[in-house]
Amino acid sequence: SPNVNDSVINIIQGCRDVFDDSNADDRLVHGDTVGVVALDSTTVQIELTEPAGYFLSMTMLPVLRPVYREAIEEHGDKWTEVERIVTNGPYTLAEYNEHRMRFERNTAYPEVLWHGGNIDRIYQTLIDDGGTIFALFQDNQLDRTSIPASDIGPFIPSDTRVFFKIEDYAVFYFGFDYSRPPFDNVHVRRAFSAILDRPAFIEQVIQWQGLPNTQLLPTHLTLSETYVGFDPEYAQQQLALAGYPNCDGLPPITFYAYLGAGNWGEFWAASAEEHLGCSIEIIRIQQFEFSELLETIDSSASPEERPNAWTFGWAENYPDPYNWYIDSGIVTCGAESDSLRECSEVDDWIREAAQMIDPEQQSAHYRQIEEALFGPEGEFPVAPIYSRTTDTLVAEWYTGPFDMEVAYHGQHWDAYSVDMATKLAARE
Repeated sequence: SPNVNDSVINIIQGCRDVFDDSNADDRLVHGDTVGVVALDSTTVQIELTEPAGYFLSMTMLPVLRPVYREAIEEHGDKWTEVERIVTNGPYTLAEYNEHRMRFERNTAYPEVLWHGGNIDRIYQTLIDDGGTIFALFQDNQLDRTSIPASDIGPFIPSDTRVFFKIEDYAVFYFGFDYSRPPFDNVHVRRAFSAILDRPAFIEQVIQWQGLPNTQLLPTHLTLSETYVGFDPEYAQQQLALAGYPNCDGLPPITFYAYLGAGNWGEFWAASAEEHLGCSIEIIRIQQFEFSELLETIDSSASPEERPNAWTFGWAENYPDPYNWYIDSGIVTCGAESDSLRECSEVDDWIREAAQMIDPEQQSAHYRQIEEALFGPEGEFPVAPIYSRTTDTLVAEWYTGPFDMEVAYHGQHWDAYSVDMATKLAARE
């Protein structure tokens, strides 16, 4: 993500100077210009350009992970091959081909960092077809699987299967164009967010692959209980305050979706008809390839080409509110923002929260921000819809913190365990 790369470059002292210098050489990159110093064999000191409460979360990004310099210098581009790669995690890469990857427990990994699991060897089967993977799981050949779209529903697992709805960090929403009617009016934005019955949307439109969301952040980062969700009465009141009681006089809404998401607009139009009294044709839907959609909603596009509203989503890069509020550009203000939203004191609060080091103080600040954006008197720069989830089945012999994977930012195999006796018995 260019936005995230910019954030990394801007926050580390000297990185922007190197990045902007087309003549940068090894002396400049590895010299005193950049504020990154190895104090000893296990300690790295990083100097920042300003206070940044989000920086520790940012360190999980691949671009900030340490790599073994000697292997890179010796092998060049081939340093990632199985027999050459040197890593420092709880497992090492032992095999990698078109069919599978095999990892072995790293005997040099400090025991004090181990998370209590019992797995010494991991096989990752590389199969593109979800149906084949699901069939192998049902035959007890795999320990876990996602559920194919054709089988997704209100799934009831058997006694030997454990079901998890694992949330990731992706949030989907409807964006608004502030520059012209009707979404230049805050009351209309509030109304068209409050007519969204999010649980119904998840069931009818995306087949249960999500959790209802009424904020910019994923549901597991909920900071307040005061967001406005599905509230038809509130929506009707807001539309009347906008000067469009019972939808009278509301101009048509052009709605752009990426390919395959046209039914999102259809759901929204049906909701406007049912809860606001609008004609079903009030929302005029067009679908675009993703790259085309990006071009049409860009602030530089002519007003005639831009839609009134659109579908979009943001999948985080690191788990800090800064990533949604700043890196994503979703609520960015000013001439370069997709929404053409004017800046307000909320934007000052966002910058202040990003610099806070104390977690409790920062959380209180973000609660204030979320209330100002999505509370009853909120600005509603977007209409949040849902946080994406993956429906996952796990064999009874495989245990671990599956429901916490979103907080751990993926699977940490050293925290998982396999009961081999139960597994072998099932296979027999």
